[in-house]
Amino acid sequence: LVAVHSVDLNITTDVALKFPDRYRLDVEHEGYSNMSGYFVNDFTLEEVKQLRVKQRVEDTEARSRVFDWLFDVPTLGEIMDLMASWDNDVL
Repeated sequence: LVAVHSVDLNITTDVALKFPDRYRLDVEHEGYSNMSGYFVNDFTLEEVKQLRVKQRVEDTEARSRVFDWLFDVPTLGEIMDLMASWDNDVL
């Protein structure tokens, strides 16, 4: 399992640069039709881990773009490990 904001990887990653041929048109997803994009379920974990993430919203006081493209898409396990390390090492 990976932790992503949306099923369309184009919203928060550089998927269009790394996998331009994987764009799909007119997809039905969870009751919505005519969706288009780069859907996370079309990629292997190895492929998703090649992507880099960015902020979903514009630069604000709460969300800086300084970290855009520095990190890959985290797995649920990686997030759980991070939270455990914070419990043990930070708090």
